[in-house]
Amino acid sequence: MTKITHTSDVSSPSTTVSTWLETLRSNLVPVPETCGALAGLLAPVMIRVPLPEGFVDIDALVDESASSASH
Repeated sequence: MTKITHTSDVSSPSTTVSTWLETLRSNLVPVPETCGALAGLLAPVMIRVPLPEGFVDIDALVDESASSASH
C-alpha cells in the first residue's frame, strides 16, 4: 500500500530578517577610493588533513577506477 502525504494549507511562519549586513555596514569605516561602496574580500584557505587509517582518498579511488576501466 502506498502512503500519501498531504501538505498543509497553512504557510510557514515568517522568519526573522538577519541584521548581519547592517551591523557590518555600521562597523566599517568608508574609504574615499570606494565612494562609499561596500566591498568584501574572502580568501580561501586550504588545510591538508591526513586521512584516518583505513580511508581512501576520493581522487586516488577515481584514478584507480579510471585506470582499471581502461585496461
